[in-house]
Amino acid sequence: MTVKFAISTVNLLGTYTEKMDHYDPIEAVILSFDDTGDALHLIILDMMYMSFRRCTKIRNQLGKSLGIQAEQIILHFTHTHTGPSADDMDEQALQTVLHNAIEENSEKSEAVEMAYTEIDSQGRWSVNRRKQMPHDMGKMTVWAGFEESSEGRLDATRIIKRRLKDWFGEEFNHPDFDGPFYYDEDERDSILQQLVFKNLQGELVGSLVRFACHPPIAGHTSRRRYSADFPGYVRRLLNEQFGGEHAYLTGPCGNIAPWEFGDWKEIPRSDRVANQPPMGPFTEEDASFKEAQRIAKEIVQSLSDAWPQTDAFELLESMASDLVPFDLQLRDDLLTNPEDVETESVAILQRLTENKDLSFAEYKRLADRYTFLDYHKDFAERGYLDEETIKKGSIEINIPAIRLNRIILQGMPGESFWESAELAQQSVKEKEFEFISFSFANGSIAYLPTDDERPNGDYEVCYCIAGEGAVTKLSQQLEINSLHMIEESFETRDT
Repeated sequence: MTVKFAISTVNLLGTYTEKMDHYDPIEAVILSFDDTGDALHLIILDMMYMSFRRCTKIRNQLGKSLGIQAEQIILHFTHTHTGPSADDMDEQALQTVLHNAIEENSEKSEAVEMAYTEIDSQGRWSVNRRKQMPHDMGKMTVWAGFEESSEGRLDATRIIKRRLKDWFGEEFNHPDFDGPFYYDEDERDSILQQLVFKNLQGELVGSLVRFACHPPIAGHTSRRRYSADFPGYVRRLLNEQFGGEHAYLTGPCGNIAPWEFGDWKEIPRSDRVANQPPMGPFTEEDASFKEAQRIAKEIVQSLSDAWPQTDAFELLESMASDLVPFDLQLRDDLLTNPEDVETESVAILQRLTENKDLSFAEYKRLADRYTFLDYHKDFAERGYLDEETIKKGSIEINIPAIRLNRIILQGMPGESFWESAELAQQSVKEKEFEFISFSFANGSIAYLPTDDERPNGDYEVCYCIAGEGAVTKLSQQLEINSLHMIEESFETRDT
Protein backbone atom coordinates (compact mmCIF):
# COMPACT_ATOMS: atom_id res chain seq x y z
CA MET A 1 0.00 0.00 0.00
CA THR A 2 1.00 3.61 -0.51
CA VAL A 3 0.03 6.57 1.65
CA LYS A 4 -0.52 9.82 -0.21
CA PHE A 5 0.58 13.10 1.33
CA ALA A 6 0.18 16.83 0.78
CA ILE A 7 1.12 19.96 2.69
CA SER A 8 -0.09 23.55 2.25
CA THR A 9 0.17 26.88 4.03
CA VAL A 10 -2.79 29.25 4.30
CA ASN A 11 -2.93 32.80 5.66
CA LEU A 12 -5.41 33.21 8.53
CA LEU A 13 -5.98 36.92 7.93
CA GLY A 14 -9.72 37.58 8.20
CA THR A 15 -10.39 34.81 10.70
CA TYR A 16 -9.65 36.94 13.75
CA THR A 17 -10.22 40.46 15.04
CA GLU A 18 -7.05 42.43 14.44
CA LYS A 19 -5.95 44.24 17.60
CA MET A 20 -2.40 45.18 16.62
CA ASP A 21 -0.17 45.48 13.57
CA HIS A 22 1.47 42.50 11.87
CA TYR A 23 5.22 41.96 11.95
CA ASP A 24 4.91 38.72 9.97
CA PRO A 25 1.97 36.58 8.79
CA ILE A 26 -0.27 34.45 10.99
CA GLU A 27 -0.85 31.17 9.17
CA ALA A 28 -2.04 27.60 9.34
CA VAL A 29 -0.25 24.63 7.81
CA ILE A 30 -2.33 21.67 6.61
CA LEU A 31 -0.78 18.20 6.43
CA SER A 32 -3.05 15.64 4.77
CA PHE A 33 -2.43 11.90 4.74
CA ASP A 34 -4.58 9.52 2.69
CA ASP A 35 -4.35 5.75 3.05
CA THR A 36 -6.67 4.39 0.32
CA GLY A 37 -9.47 6.79 1.17
CA ASP A 38 -8.88 6.84 4.93
CA ALA A 39 -7.78 10.45 5.38
CA LEU A 40 -6.17 12.27 8.28
CA HIS A 41 -5.60 16.02 8.49
CA LEU A 42 -3.13 17.61 10.90
CA ILE A 43 -3.79 21.35 11.14
CA ILE A 44 -1.13 23.51 12.78
CA LEU A 45 -2.11 27.07 13.67
CA ASP A 46 -0.07 30.12 14.67
CA MET A 47 -2.03 30.64 17.87
CA MET A 48 -1.26 30.55 21.57
CA TYR A 49 -4.05 28.26 22.73
CA MET A 50 -7.69 27.20 22.42
CA SER A 51 -9.71 25.25 24.96
CA PHE A 52 -10.68 21.63 24.34
CA ARG A 53 -14.34 22.61 24.13
CA ARG A 54 -13.80 25.12 21.34
CA CYS A 55 -11.40 22.78 19.54
CA THR A 56 -13.93 19.97 19.70
CA LYS A 57 -16.63 22.27 18.34
CA ILE A 58 -14.45 23.36 15.42
CA ARG A 59 -13.32 19.80 14.68
CA ASN A 60 -16.93 18.60 14.72
CA GLN A 61 -18.01 21.41 12.38
CA LEU A 62 -15.12 20.74 10.02
CA GLY A 63 -15.79 17.02 10.00
CA LYS A 64 -19.44 17.60 9.18
CA SER A 65 -18.72 20.06 6.37
CA LEU A 66 -16.03 17.78 4.88
CA GLY A 67 -18.09 14.61 5.26
CA ILE A 68 -15.55 12.90 7.51
CA GLN A 69 -15.30 12.02 11.19
CA ALA A 70 -14.00 14.62 13.62
CA GLU A 71 -11.45 12.00 14.71
CA GLN A 72 -9.78 12.46 11.31
CA ILE A 73 -8.88 16.05 12.21
CA ILE A 74 -6.14 17.01 14.67
CA LEU A 75 -5.59 20.63 15.67
CA HIS A 76 -2.25 21.79 17.04
CA PHE A 77 -1.22 25.26 18.18
CA THR A 78 2.41 26.37 17.97
CA HIS A 79 1.74 28.44 21.13
CA THR A 80 3.21 31.62 19.70
CA HIS A 81 2.50 34.32 22.28
CA THR A 82 2.01 36.91 19.54
CA GLY A 83 -0.72 35.07 17.69
CA PRO A 84 -4.42 35.93 17.93
CA SER A 85 -6.15 34.80 21.10
CA ALA A 86 -8.92 32.22 21.04
CA ASP A 87 -11.46 34.89 21.98
CA ASP A 88 -10.52 36.94 18.92
CA MET A 89 -11.25 34.11 16.48
CA ASP A 90 -14.29 34.12 14.22
CA GLU A 91 -15.18 30.42 14.35
CA GLN A 92 -17.25 30.47 11.17
CA ALA A 93 -14.55 32.29 9.21
CA LEU A 94 -11.88 29.95 10.57
CA GLN A 95 -13.95 26.90 9.69
CA THR A 96 -14.48 28.19 6.13
CA VAL A 97 -10.78 28.90 5.58
CA LEU A 98 -9.72 25.53 6.98
CA HIS A 99 -12.44 23.65 5.06
CA ASN A 100 -11.31 25.15 1.75
CA ALA A 101 -7.64 24.64 2.58
CA ILE A 102 -8.16 20.97 3.44
CA GLU A 103 -10.12 20.34 0.24
CA GLU A 104 -7.50 22.05 -1.93
CA ASN A 105 -4.64 20.35 -0.12
CA SER A 106 -6.23 16.90 -0.46
CA GLU A 107 -6.54 17.32 -4.21
CA LYS A 108 -2.76 17.50 -4.61
CA SER A 109 -1.97 14.45 -2.45
CA GLU A 110 0.66 12.18 -3.96
CA ALA A 111 2.78 9.19 -3.08
CA VAL A 112 5.89 10.23 -1.18
CA GLU A 113 9.07 8.98 0.37
CA MET A 114 9.94 10.04 3.89
CA ALA A 115 13.16 10.43 5.90
CA TYR A 116 13.60 11.03 9.63
CA THR A 117 16.31 13.23 11.16
CA GLU A 118 17.13 13.69 14.85
CA ILE A 119 19.61 16.23 16.23
CA ASP A 120 20.59 16.79 19.85
CA SER A 121 20.85 20.56 20.23
CA GLN A 122 22.55 20.03 23.61
CA GLY A 123 20.41 22.74 25.14
CA ARG A 124 21.82 25.66 23.16
CA TRP A 125 18.38 27.08 22.25
CA SER A 126 16.43 26.37 25.42
CA VAL A 127 16.51 26.33 29.21
CA ASN A 128 14.59 24.53 31.93
CA ARG A 129 12.77 27.56 33.28
CA ARG A 130 12.18 26.16 36.80
CA LYS A 131 15.00 26.12 39.36
CA GLN A 132 15.25 25.09 43.01
CA MET A 133 15.65 27.98 45.46
CA PRO A 134 17.30 28.12 48.91
CA HIS A 135 15.43 27.86 52.24
CA ASP A 136 12.90 25.21 51.13
CA MET A 137 11.11 27.69 48.87
CA GLY A 138 10.61 25.17 46.12
CA LYS A 139 11.25 26.39 42.60
CA MET A 140 11.04 29.74 40.87
CA THR A 141 10.12 30.12 37.23
CA VAL A 142 12.09 32.48 35.01
CA TRP A 143 11.15 32.57 31.35
CA ALA A 144 13.02 35.64 30.08
CA GLY A 145 15.22 38.53 31.12
CA PHE A 146 18.31 36.48 31.87
CA GLU A 147 21.69 38.18 31.98
CA GLU A 148 24.59 36.60 30.13
CA SER A 149 27.58 35.88 32.33
CA SER A 150 31.17 36.24 31.15
CA GLU A 151 31.16 32.46 30.55
CA GLY A 152 28.05 32.67 28.36
CA ARG A 153 25.74 31.29 31.06
CA LEU A 154 22.15 32.45 31.64
CA ASP A 155 21.94 34.04 35.09
CA ALA A 156 18.51 34.88 36.55
CA THR A 157 19.72 36.58 39.74
CA ARG A 158 18.22 39.98 38.86
CA ILE A 159 14.81 38.40 38.18
CA ILE A 160 14.80 36.46 41.44
CA LYS A 161 15.96 39.47 43.46
CA ARG A 162 13.30 41.65 41.84
CA ARG A 163 10.58 39.25 42.93
CA LEU A 164 11.93 39.00 46.47
CA LYS A 165 12.13 42.79 46.74
CA ASP A 166 8.54 43.01 45.53
CA TRP A 167 7.66 40.65 48.36
CA PHE A 168 9.87 41.86 51.20
CA GLY A 169 10.67 45.46 50.28
CA GLU A 170 13.42 47.32 48.45
CA GLU A 171 15.72 46.92 51.42
CA PHE A 172 15.73 43.12 51.04
CA ASN A 173 19.22 41.67 51.08
CA HIS A 174 20.27 38.11 51.86
CA PRO A 175 23.58 36.44 50.94
CA ASP A 176 21.83 33.19 49.92
CA PHE A 177 20.13 35.07 47.09
CA ASP A 178 23.16 36.87 45.71
CA GLY A 179 23.44 34.25 42.99
CA PRO A 180 24.41 33.34 40.47
CA PHE A 181 21.28 31.35 39.58
CA TYR A 182 22.08 29.59 36.32
CA TYR A 183 19.03 28.28 34.47
CA ASP A 184 20.96 26.50 31.74
CA GLU A 185 22.17 23.54 33.79
CA ASP A 186 19.00 21.53 34.46
CA GLU A 187 17.65 18.83 32.15
CA ARG A 188 15.24 19.54 29.31
CA ASP A 189 14.17 17.97 26.03
CA SER A 190 16.71 19.38 23.58
CA ILE A 191 16.02 17.07 20.63
CA LEU A 192 15.32 18.68 17.25
CA GLN A 193 13.45 16.36 14.86
CA GLN A 194 12.38 16.55 11.25
CA LEU A 195 10.38 14.44 8.81
CA VAL A 196 11.28 15.26 5.21
CA PHE A 197 8.93 14.30 2.36
CA LYS A 198 9.73 14.10 -1.35
CA ASN A 199 7.65 12.75 -4.22
CA LEU A 200 8.56 9.73 -6.30
CA GLN A 201 10.22 11.99 -8.86
CA GLY A 202 12.69 13.06 -6.16
CA GLU A 203 11.25 16.57 -5.73
CA LEU A 204 10.96 17.99 -2.23
CA VAL A 205 7.35 18.26 -1.09
CA GLY A 206 8.05 19.64 2.39
CA SER A 207 8.88 18.76 5.96
CA LEU A 208 7.62 18.64 9.52
CA VAL A 209 9.95 20.04 12.20
CA ARG A 210 9.54 19.45 15.93
CA PHE A 211 11.27 21.15 18.86
CA ALA A 212 10.21 21.50 22.51
CA CYS A 213 10.39 25.13 23.56
CA HIS A 214 7.98 27.96 24.36
CA PRO A 215 7.85 30.50 21.49
CA PRO A 216 7.25 33.79 23.38
CA ILE A 217 10.27 35.75 22.13
CA ALA A 218 8.50 38.03 19.64
CA GLY A 219 6.29 39.35 22.42
CA HIS A 220 9.20 40.58 24.54
CA THR A 221 8.94 44.08 23.11
CA SER A 222 7.47 47.42 24.08
CA ARG A 223 5.52 47.40 20.80
CA ARG A 224 3.71 44.11 20.33
CA ARG A 225 2.77 42.95 16.84
CA TYR A 226 1.38 39.74 15.40
CA SER A 227 4.10 37.20 14.72
CA ALA A 228 4.47 33.44 14.35
CA ASP A 229 7.74 33.77 16.31
CA PHE A 230 10.61 31.38 15.61
CA PRO A 231 8.33 28.48 14.49
CA GLY A 232 7.13 30.70 11.64
CA TYR A 233 10.65 31.83 10.77
CA VAL A 234 11.84 28.21 10.70
CA ARG A 235 9.11 27.36 8.18
CA ARG A 236 9.87 30.29 5.91
CA LEU A 237 13.64 29.91 6.06
CA LEU A 238 13.32 26.25 5.07
CA ASN A 239 11.12 27.27 2.15
CA GLU A 240 13.66 29.88 1.03
CA GLN A 241 16.55 27.44 1.23
CA PHE A 242 15.00 24.20 0.00
CA GLY A 243 11.62 25.04 -1.52
CA GLY A 244 8.50 23.08 -0.56
CA GLU A 245 6.11 23.73 2.31
CA HIS A 246 7.11 23.25 5.94
CA ALA A 247 5.33 22.79 9.25
CA TYR A 248 6.45 23.14 12.86
CA LEU A 249 5.28 21.15 15.88
CA THR A 250 5.87 22.53 19.38
CA GLY A 251 6.97 19.71 21.65
CA PRO A 252 5.94 19.50 25.33
CA CYS A 253 7.38 22.74 26.67
CA GLY A 254 5.49 23.53 29.87
CA ASN A 255 8.80 23.95 31.69
CA ILE A 256 11.07 24.91 28.77
CA ALA A 257 11.85 28.49 27.70
CA PRO A 258 14.03 29.80 24.86
CA TRP A 259 17.66 30.73 25.42
CA GLU A 260 17.34 34.46 24.77
CA PHE A 261 20.17 36.95 24.61
CA GLY A 262 19.49 40.66 24.64
CA ASP A 263 19.62 44.09 26.22
CA TRP A 264 16.70 44.10 28.64
CA LYS A 265 14.91 47.12 30.05
CA GLU A 266 14.87 47.62 33.80
CA ILE A 267 12.31 45.37 35.48
CA PRO A 268 9.43 47.49 36.77
CA ARG A 269 8.59 47.29 40.45
CA SER A 270 5.35 45.47 41.26
CA ASP A 271 3.12 45.57 44.32
CA ARG A 272 1.78 42.12 43.52
CA VAL A 273 2.50 39.12 45.70
CA ALA A 274 1.40 36.73 42.97
CA ASN A 275 4.04 34.32 41.72
CA GLN A 276 4.50 35.65 38.22
CA PRO A 277 8.08 36.05 37.01
CA PRO A 278 8.83 39.78 36.61
CA MET A 279 10.30 40.80 33.28
CA GLY A 280 11.12 43.90 31.30
CA PRO A 281 11.06 43.78 27.47
CA PHE A 282 14.05 44.20 25.18
CA THR A 283 15.31 47.78 25.09
CA GLU A 284 15.00 48.06 21.31
CA GLU A 285 11.43 47.42 20.14
CA ASP A 286 12.35 45.19 17.18
CA ALA A 287 15.04 43.25 19.05
CA SER A 288 12.59 40.52 20.06
CA PHE A 289 11.81 39.67 16.44
CA LYS A 290 15.50 39.69 15.54
CA GLU A 291 16.24 37.34 18.44
CA ALA A 292 13.48 34.96 17.31
CA GLN A 293 15.00 35.04 13.82
CA ARG A 294 18.45 34.28 15.23
CA ILE A 295 17.21 31.12 16.91
CA ALA A 296 15.28 30.12 13.79
CA LYS A 297 18.38 30.57 11.61
CA GLU A 298 20.44 28.38 13.93
CA ILE A 299 17.74 25.69 13.93
CA VAL A 300 17.53 25.75 10.13
CA GLN A 301 21.32 25.62 9.83
CA SER A 302 21.37 22.50 12.02
CA LEU A 303 18.64 20.93 9.90
CA SER A 304 20.51 21.85 6.73
CA ASP A 305 23.73 20.30 8.02
CA ALA A 306 21.88 17.07 8.79
CA TRP A 307 19.68 17.04 5.67
CA PRO A 308 18.91 13.40 4.81
CA GLN A 309 20.72 11.76 1.93
CA THR A 310 18.87 9.88 -0.79
CA ASP A 311 19.36 6.47 0.81
CA ALA A 312 17.68 7.67 4.03
CA PHE A 313 14.28 7.94 2.34
CA GLU A 314 11.70 5.17 2.31
CA LEU A 315 8.27 4.91 0.78
CA LEU A 316 5.49 6.13 3.06
CA GLU A 317 3.39 3.00 2.86
CA SER A 318 1.70 2.61 6.22
CA MET A 319 -0.35 4.99 8.32
CA ALA A 320 -2.68 4.82 11.30
CA SER A 321 -4.26 7.28 13.70
CA ASP A 322 -6.01 7.07 17.02
CA LEU A 323 -7.98 9.38 19.29
CA VAL A 324 -8.29 8.14 22.87
CA PRO A 325 -10.66 9.79 25.36
CA PHE A 326 -9.10 10.59 28.71
CA ASP A 327 -10.83 11.64 31.91
CA LEU A 328 -8.55 14.17 33.59
CA GLN A 329 -9.17 14.40 37.32
CA LEU A 330 -9.28 17.95 38.69
CA ARG A 331 -7.49 19.24 41.77
CA ASP A 332 -9.68 19.18 44.86
CA ASP A 333 -8.94 22.74 46.01
CA LEU A 334 -10.72 24.50 43.13
CA LEU A 335 -13.43 26.88 44.35
CA THR A 336 -16.78 27.32 42.61
CA ASN A 337 -17.95 30.46 44.41
CA PRO A 338 -16.21 33.73 43.38
CA GLU A 339 -16.98 35.15 46.82
CA ASP A 340 -15.03 32.33 48.46
CA VAL A 341 -12.11 33.06 46.14
CA GLU A 342 -12.19 36.74 47.08
CA THR A 343 -12.50 36.07 50.81
CA GLU A 344 -9.52 33.72 50.93
CA SER A 345 -7.44 35.96 48.67
CA VAL A 346 -8.00 38.98 50.92
CA ALA A 347 -7.07 36.95 54.01
CA ILE A 348 -3.83 35.71 52.42
CA LEU A 349 -2.90 39.17 51.19
CA GLN A 350 -3.45 40.63 54.64
CA ARG A 351 -1.25 37.98 56.22
CA LEU A 352 1.51 38.50 53.67
CA THR A 353 1.54 42.27 54.09
CA GLU A 354 1.24 42.34 57.87
CA ASN A 355 3.41 39.38 58.91
CA LYS A 356 6.88 40.09 57.60
CA ASP A 357 8.32 37.53 60.03
CA LEU A 358 7.12 34.64 57.86
CA SER A 359 9.81 32.20 56.77
CA PHE A 360 10.81 32.16 53.11
CA ALA A 361 9.10 28.79 52.68
CA GLU A 362 5.84 29.91 54.32
CA TYR A 363 5.73 33.16 52.37
CA LYS A 364 6.28 31.29 49.11
CA ARG A 365 3.56 28.75 49.97
CA LEU A 366 1.04 31.52 50.67
CA ALA A 367 2.06 33.44 47.56
CA ASP A 368 1.51 30.28 45.51
CA ARG A 369 -1.95 29.87 46.97
CA TYR A 370 -2.78 33.51 46.32
CA THR A 371 -1.66 33.13 42.70
CA PHE A 372 -3.71 29.97 42.22
CA LEU A 373 -6.83 31.75 43.50
CA ASP A 374 -6.06 34.70 41.23
CA TYR A 375 -6.13 32.38 38.21
CA HIS A 376 -9.64 31.06 38.90
CA LYS A 377 -11.07 33.83 36.74
CA ASP A 378 -8.66 32.94 33.94
CA PHE A 379 -9.63 29.26 34.12
CA ALA A 380 -13.24 30.25 33.47
CA GLU A 381 -12.60 32.93 30.84
CA ARG A 382 -10.37 30.66 28.77
CA GLY A 383 -13.01 27.93 28.78
CA TYR A 384 -11.03 25.42 30.81
CA LEU A 385 -13.54 25.17 33.64
CA ASP A 386 -17.07 25.95 34.68
CA GLU A 387 -18.96 25.33 37.90
CA GLU A 388 -20.50 22.08 36.64
CA THR A 389 -17.12 20.66 35.64
CA ILE A 390 -15.60 21.54 39.01
CA LYS A 391 -18.46 19.81 40.82
CA LYS A 392 -18.03 16.76 38.59
CA GLY A 393 -14.35 16.64 39.53
CA SER A 394 -13.01 15.78 36.09
CA ILE A 395 -12.87 16.97 32.51
CA GLU A 396 -12.91 14.76 29.42
CA ILE A 397 -10.15 15.46 26.94
CA ASN A 398 -8.67 13.35 24.15
CA ILE A 399 -5.21 12.19 23.17
CA PRO A 400 -4.46 11.95 19.42
CA ALA A 401 -1.66 9.92 17.89
CA ILE A 402 -0.39 9.19 14.38
CA ARG A 403 1.79 6.39 13.06
CA LEU A 404 3.74 6.88 9.83
CA ASN A 405 5.66 3.70 8.97
CA ARG A 406 7.82 3.20 12.08
CA ILE A 407 7.35 6.68 13.51
CA ILE A 408 4.88 7.52 16.29
CA LEU A 409 3.67 11.11 16.59
CA GLN A 410 2.06 11.40 20.03
CA GLY A 411 -0.11 14.40 20.80
CA MET A 412 -0.27 15.73 24.35
CA PRO A 413 -2.79 18.10 25.95
CA GLY A 414 -2.17 21.68 27.00
CA GLU A 415 1.15 22.84 28.41
CA SER A 416 2.57 19.47 29.31
CA PHE A 417 6.00 19.14 30.88
CA TRP A 418 8.57 17.37 28.72
CA GLU A 419 9.10 14.64 31.33
CA SER A 420 5.53 13.39 30.78
CA ALA A 421 6.54 11.98 27.39
CA GLU A 422 9.63 10.14 28.64
CA LEU A 423 7.86 6.90 29.56
CA ALA A 424 6.22 6.56 26.16
CA GLN A 425 9.37 7.61 24.34
CA GLN A 426 11.49 5.01 26.10
CA SER A 427 9.00 2.21 25.40
CA VAL A 428 8.64 3.20 21.75
CA LYS A 429 12.41 3.35 21.27
CA GLU A 430 12.72 -0.14 22.77
CA LYS A 431 10.43 -1.35 19.98
CA GLU A 432 12.82 0.26 17.48
CA PHE A 433 10.30 2.92 16.45
CA GLU A 434 10.94 6.66 16.46
CA PHE A 435 8.91 8.90 18.75
CA ILE A 436 7.80 12.51 18.21
CA SER A 437 5.81 14.18 20.99
CA PHE A 438 3.92 17.45 20.60
CA SER A 439 1.78 19.51 22.94
CA PHE A 440 -1.37 21.65 22.49
CA ALA A 441 -3.00 18.75 20.63
CA ASN A 442 -6.75 19.28 20.13
CA GLY A 443 -6.89 21.86 22.89
CA SER A 444 -5.42 23.33 26.04
CA ILE A 445 -6.21 22.84 29.72
CA ALA A 446 -3.52 25.11 31.15
CA TYR A 447 -0.33 23.69 32.65
CA LEU A 448 0.21 20.02 33.44
CA PRO A 449 3.16 19.83 35.86
CA THR A 450 4.38 16.34 36.71
CA ASP A 451 3.52 14.99 40.14
CA ASP A 452 7.20 15.21 41.08
CA GLU A 453 7.09 18.95 40.38
CA ARG A 454 3.85 19.78 42.18
CA PRO A 455 5.44 20.18 45.66
CA ASN A 456 7.88 22.73 44.19
CA GLY A 457 5.04 25.14 43.47
CA ASP A 458 5.37 28.37 41.49
CA TYR A 459 3.79 29.60 38.29
CA GLU A 460 3.07 26.38 36.39
CA VAL A 461 1.70 24.62 39.48
CA CYS A 462 -0.47 27.64 40.31
CA TYR A 463 -1.80 27.81 36.75
CA CYS A 464 -2.98 24.20 36.83
CA ILE A 465 -6.39 22.54 37.16
CA ALA A 466 -5.20 18.90 37.10
CA GLY A 467 -5.42 16.95 40.33
CA GLU A 468 -2.63 15.13 42.11
CA GLY A 469 -1.82 11.89 40.27
CA ALA A 470 -3.63 12.96 37.09
CA VAL A 471 -0.49 13.69 35.08
CA THR A 472 1.12 10.41 36.13
CA LYS A 473 -1.95 8.61 34.75
CA LEU A 474 -1.73 10.73 31.61
CA SER A 475 1.91 9.77 31.13
CA GLN A 476 1.00 6.10 31.50
CA GLN A 477 -1.83 6.52 28.99
CA LEU A 478 0.56 8.03 26.46
CA GLU A 479 2.71 4.90 26.73
CA ILE A 480 -0.33 2.63 26.36
CA ASN A 481 -1.53 4.55 23.29
CA SER A 482 1.87 4.52 21.58
CA LEU A 483 2.48 0.83 22.20
CA HIS A 484 -1.04 0.00 21.01
CA MET A 485 -0.34 1.69 17.69
CA ILE A 486 2.87 -0.31 17.34
CA GLU A 487 1.08 -3.57 18.12
CA GLU A 488 -1.60 -2.76 15.55
CA SER A 489 1.07 -2.10 12.94
CA PHE A 490 2.50 -5.59 13.45
CA GLU A 491 -0.98 -7.13 13.24
CA THR A 492 -1.69 -5.25 10.01
CA ARG A 493 1.62 -6.35 8.52
CA ASP A 494 1.01 -9.99 9.47
CA THR A 495 -2.38 -10.00 7.77
